[in-house]
Amino acid sequence: AVTGLKPGHTYTVAALVSGSQGAQVAAQMAVYDPTAHVATFSPLLNATPEWRLLTHSFKLATADGARTARIHLFRNDAPGTLFWDDVKLYESK
Repeated sequence: AVTGLKPGHTYTVAALVSGSQGAQVAAQMAVYDPTAHVATFSPLLNATPEWRLLTHSFKLATADGARTARIHLFRNDAPGTLFWDDVKLYESK
């Protein structure tokens, strides 16, 4: 979980994604806001041997105490290896 976030602010998760040669796997991010009990999802990104950027923006709940988000990185059920690198979270302007 990521803590210390600002309620009502918008954040972006960014990561580089790559797949093994011939992989048919796709990457996706999810962010869960435990205060609002809401999960949001990025689009699926089909992995290639080249590194590609996957991003997902979300707005944290405005309720008091909304300072935490859980970030999940996952893949679909398909052949191949998926690699993640340089995962970052930043406040969107």
